[in-house]
Amino acid sequence: MRSFLTVIFSCLVLWGCQSSLSPDDSDTEADAQDTQADGADAAPDAVDAAPDDGHPHETVDVIPDQPLDIAPDEAPADLVPDDLPLDIAPDELPVDVTPDDVPVDIVPDDAPDLPPDVPPDDIPVDIVPDDPLIDDPLIDDPVLDDPWVDDPVVDDPVVDDTAVDDIPPELPEQCGNGLDDDGDGRIDCMDADCLLDAGCAGTCYPLSTVACGSTFTSANTVVGATDRIVENSCVTWDSWTGPEVAYRFDLADTRLVTLTLSGLTSDLDLFLLGNAADRCDGGNCLDRSIAATTDPETVTETLPAGTYFILVDGYMDATGPFTLGLTCEIPEICDNGTDDNGNGLADCADPQCTERPPCVPPCSPAATVVCGSSLSGSTANAGATDVNTDYSCTSYSMPGPEFTYAFTAPGAGSVTFTIDTLSTTLLDLFVLEDMGAGCDPFSCIGRSVTDDPSDVVTITARAGAVYYIVVDSYADETGTYRLSVTCL
Repeated sequence: MRSFLTVIFSCLVLWGCQSSLSPDDSDTEADAQDTQADGADAAPDAVDAAPDDGHPHETVDVIPDQPLDIAPDEAPADLVPDDLPLDIAPDELPVDVTPDDVPVDIVPDDAPDLPPDVPPDDIPVDIVPDDPLIDDPLIDDPVLDDPWVDDPVVDDPVVDDTAVDDIPPELPEQCGNGLDDDGDGRIDCMDADCLLDAGCAGTCYPLSTVACGSTFTSANTVVGATDRIVENSCVTWDSWTGPEVAYRFDLADTRLVTLTLSGLTSDLDLFLLGNAADRCDGGNCLDRSIAATTDPETVTETLPAGTYFILVDGYMDATGPFTLGLTCEIPEICDNGTDDNGNGLADCADPQCTERPPCVPPCSPAATVVCGSSLSGSTANAGATDVNTDYSCTSYSMPGPEFTYAFTAPGAGSVTFTIDTLSTTLLDLFVLEDMGAGCDPFSCIGRSVTDDPSDVVTITARAGAVYYIVVDSYADETGTYRLSVTCL
């Protein structure tokens, strides 16, 4: 029994010794044997490479590096494809890597045409090659290709628009038929279509309607200016050969109207015209201011409700800028003991009355004239007065003494009054109408203030109306004259 156990133990010991040699040690031993064989072959080269310096040298056996013969199946699991040994066959690459690294969702033959400077590898993966909106954003898209295609509203904004189609063509204005032919609210010569019509001579074209309280700057050369009026019924000579501009204003009730013209650089004059059948006509002049050269102009009149026109005209071809003002005040009645305009001042205490009767003595007629009269006179004769300094129809002051005549019109018609100055003193002529206040210089309906020795005023008289013919002086001097009256 003991001998049997001894045999078994000896066998186990012998087996363990053989097992203690690992595979690596076996490989190393085999490599060593191969190395010895290679060294024997290389020895002559080693001896030949030794320097021939007379000394003995030791021979060194060099073992070259040898790649490990690792089978593909034994490659570590954590190696990425680029880390694999070079001797791994392509068929053994991971299945999710294509040889050219092209993304699997792009078919190379279907890639869209790219500019020549873009390499194929840079093709975006989200391009769909057969998408016409990408190849050409306007292909087969009529809205993008032509934004007006099949859109009748845009293509022709009046297609099938009966409201536009039914508008009749505009008719030209007929300048003398009393109708608003073109429907613009202006009739005949008041229409811009008639600015150059020969039949509109003597009429004006209102550029606009102005309101009471307005002040504005313009010129008699602006667009819409006309050159159709050379004389007005409130002055006797035809010297306004320059262009004119006109404006309209309306009064809802009676007002004391003041027109001012200032800022002049040339001889422009100011006229107030009444409304004759909705016509701006120089033959319907109510008042005017014709001061010399660039002096400012002022017209003041008490006017009832109605439509009126303001005319700015150039004397002797004058043109230039101006500033026009329009004020409309409640008039003060100068003898009723009431503050009519609410300014706290009544009657003669009100500035509107300080130069008007009864606040100043009225002029008193010293003689009477009739149609056909012709007589000599002097502002120094008995009966002359010196109470009229200002007249509503001129901006000039008349400080000299005046001589006044009364005239009663025998019938309706034209009456002409003429004075011929016989002295060196220049005299001027005024015609006043008795409107209930007697000889009132603020009821002036005509005047002649010139440097000529003769002054002429023509009025359209009303049958039975009383008029006052006043000879006055711009200078504070007296003079002699001859007065004549002609009735037509």
